[in-house]
Amino acid sequence: MLPFIHELIHLSTSTFLLSEMSGSDYLGITEDRYRDFKGFNFLIPVAYLPTEVKDWKLGQILDVEFSPTVNGTTVKNHVSMRINFAKPHYSEGGKVQHKSVRVDMSVRQSPYRIPSEWSQLACSKVLSEEGNGTHWKRGVFTVKLLPYDSATRDTNACFQFKLKREAMTLREFLNVANKRLDKFFFITPDPEDGNDIWKGCYDFVNQYYTQLVMANLLTPKDEKENEKLYKHIPYVYERTGPNEVTPRHEFIRKGAWENYKRIVGPNMGYNPKQAIQPDTEVKVDVEPGDS
Repeated sequence: MLPFIHELIHLSTSTFLLSEMSGSDYLGITEDRYRDFKGFNFLIPVAYLPTEVKDWKLGQILDVEFSPTVNGTTVKNHVSMRINFAKPHYSEGGKVQHKSVRVDMSVRQSPYRIPSEWSQLACSKVLSEEGNGTHWKRGVFTVKLLPYDSATRDTNACFQFKLKREAMTLREFLNVANKRLDKFFFITPDPEDGNDIWKGCYDFVNQYYTQLVMANLLTPKDEKENEKLYKHIPYVYERTGPNEVTPRHEFIRKGAWENYKRIVGPNMGYNPKQAIQPDTEVKVDVEPGDS
């Protein structure tokens, strides 16, 4: 059973939180410091994303990116989605350019930086740890506006899929989460991982892809290798040389949702030896996207 989560949202007309994320550190900054910040290079909870940004139109290529993280000497990956905008957009009086957007499920930290020019909402710290040695931490559905329109530089692997609808807005893409995908928890399933390694980003992206395919919004096979994401996702991609990346097979570590049932089918990247949990999972006999 998931722990009870009590989340506080503070509303204020006079004060608000401004914090910059740098690794695992969060530094309080002033309004003046924000102006020197290269603009919007931070995670933005989707709930606080302005209407005008949600209405920006997207290009047709979805990148699924596997970026390296390290736990001691063990290489892990963080998986996220990135889409170019149909045209660049600007902020800070035209000084800052936004060419693409990363859509992500992030481990809840505190505080998230809410741009003062957009909102005076601020989230409190929410941690969730409970029950039988299993540790949970709430996720937050975020976007990050990016100044580039190609694969992220430190990405170890990137697979591209084509959106079927031209001129889809960011709002329409994010609305896929209305299937209750956005109420997510990360989990530390293995004691040897330590409480700082939170599993679930593979699971979230895999189910987001699945919902896009089932809604007929995404071509299920990637542009280069003509394979579904399910073929690529049960791997950690490790850079083993200047121009060499070695995939290491690893079944998807599952997170958890408040009220969404995970779609589980053959060859979808999950460990086939794990029994289906009827309260939280739906078994399908055919991979989504198969005719």
